[in-house]
Amino acid sequence: MTENHMPRSVLRASLTTFLQKLDANPGMSGSEMLATARSMLDLKQDQGIDGIFAIPPRMMTATLDDGIGQGLILIHCLAELAGVVLTPLGLMQTPETIITECRHRQPDILGLTVLQYETEEMLCDELIPQLPGDVTVILGGPVFRTMGGETLAAKPYRVLNDAGAFLDYLLKMAADR
Repeated sequence: MTENHMPRSVLRASLTTFLQKLDANPGMSGSEMLATARSMLDLKQDQGIDGIFAIPPRMMTATLDDGIGQGLILIHCLAELAGVVLTPLGLMQTPETIITECRHRQPDILGLTVLQYETEEMLCDELIPQLPGDVTVILGGPVFRTMGGETLAAKPYRVLNDAGAFLDYLLKMAADR
């Protein structure tokens, strides 16, 4: 194994251990998760590790109806830890802005927080159909907790409703890239 792959594999193992901790401790608070992720990020930066990806994906994030964006803080930290190239658009963005930025920047992933059912409907009817075809849309938010698996499977997006699901998604993506 080359020197560059060894640190990547060490980081991947650390993230896998963190994911196992999250799975074993579902009551872990967001602040605890963030503190752990930030300490891992400091270690990653100290050791000069780029991330877990040979070719890092590009991810754009925003909220449509969430003026606080607490979940995005943790998602951004985990994405940075994994080595994702991150472009945060910010809170309370319009669909038009998101569509324009996705067409311009061509992200691999668009991550959005959704709080309201009306916003979810607008996503499916207006926003997602106008995105470039190769953008994977991942969503999180309380609105999805009431939707059944069959309903979600038929949607044009993927729901990753907690930090563990997002971290698992990134680890699987890194293994496939």
